[in-house]
Amino acid sequence: MIRKQQIWTGIVRRRRSVLEPNDRPKKKLLQRPASLKIARLSGAMKPCSCSSTGQIFQKVFRLPKEFCAIVTMLLEFFPASRSAMQYADIYKDGGYLERNPTWHVEESPFKAKYILSLLKRNKLAPKTICEAGCGAGEVLKQLQSKMNTDCEFWGYDISPQAYELSKSRANDRLHFELADLGETKGLPVDLMLILDVVEHLEDYFSFLRGIRSRARHKIFHLPLDLSAQAVVRKNGMMKRRIDHAHLHYFTKELGLQVLRDTGYEVLDWFYAPRSNELGPHLVQKLLRVPRSIFYAIHRDLAVRVLGGYSLMVLAR
Repeated sequence: MIRKQQIWTGIVRRRRSVLEPNDRPKKKLLQRPASLKIARLSGAMKPCSCSSTGQIFQKVFRLPKEFCAIVTMLLEFFPASRSAMQYADIYKDGGYLERNPTWHVEESPFKAKYILSLLKRNKLAPKTICEAGCGAGEVLKQLQSKMNTDCEFWGYDISPQAYELSKSRANDRLHFELADLGETKGLPVDLMLILDVVEHLEDYFSFLRGIRSRARHKIFHLPLDLSAQAVVRKNGMMKRRIDHAHLHYFTKELGLQVLRDTGYEVLDWFYAPRSNELGPHLVQKLLRVPRSIFYAIHRDLAVRVLGGYSLMVLAR
C-alpha cells in the first residue's frame, strides 16, 4: 500500500511540473557587463540607425538588432510604392519616359487626323493653337504640316524629358515651353488642345476650371478605359494605372458630364476607334472585327461592352 502511494505521489509531482511551469526554479537573468552600461551612458555606442519600421519589429517581437538591420536594408532596396508619392513626380524624374520611351509619338498621326476632322465638320479655322501636356510635340508638328501657313502653335509640358524630345520639332511657328499651362500668363488663343491629359491629373476639376478662359474653343481627347471587358479581365484596368499612370477612368457619359460640371459647353463629339487603328496587342487585334460589327449595330453599347474607343470633344 505504501509502495502504491509513493508511485502515485511521483506521478502527481511530474504532472504538476508540466502544468505549472511557474513553480519551477527561475533562472537568473544574465547581467549586462558594467563596461557596456558605461559605454551606453558615455555615448561611446552609437544609437541604432535602423529605420523606424525595423525598430518597431525589434521592440514588439523582441528580435535581435541584426533583424532590425535586415528590415532596414530591405526597405532601402525596395522603394516606396508610387501610390504614396505625388504622381506628377513621374513626369519630372524620368519615370514616365522609362515606361513609355516613345512618349506615344506613334499615336500622333491618329490624333491629328481626328482633330482636323472635328475642325472641318464645325467649320473652324483657328489662327493660334496651343496644347496642354504636349509631350514630344508630334501632334502639333502633324497639324502644322496640314494647316494654313499663317497658323501659329505653342506646346507646354511639365516634363523635362518631354521638353527635350520636343526641341527637335520647334521652328519659327512652332514653339515649346517647359511650363505648366495653367500657371503661365499669356493672351487667349483660338484653340486649345487637351489630349490624353485629364486622366493623369490628381485634381482635374481645378485644372479644367483654370484653363477655361485661356481659349475660345477646346478639343479634348479622352480614353474611354471603362468597359465591361476591361473590368472583367484581371489586369484590364491595372495595366492602364501601371503602364500609363491613368488615375481616372471614363465612359462617354462621365467624360461629357465632367466638362459640363466644370463650366464647358459641349459643341460636338464623336468616338475615335483607338484600338482598331493603333492596338498592337493580340487581344486588341482579335477584337477588331467584333468591335467593328458591334459598333455598326449599336455604337454606345459596343463601346461600353467591348471598349477600344476614345472620345473626341469640341467645347467652349
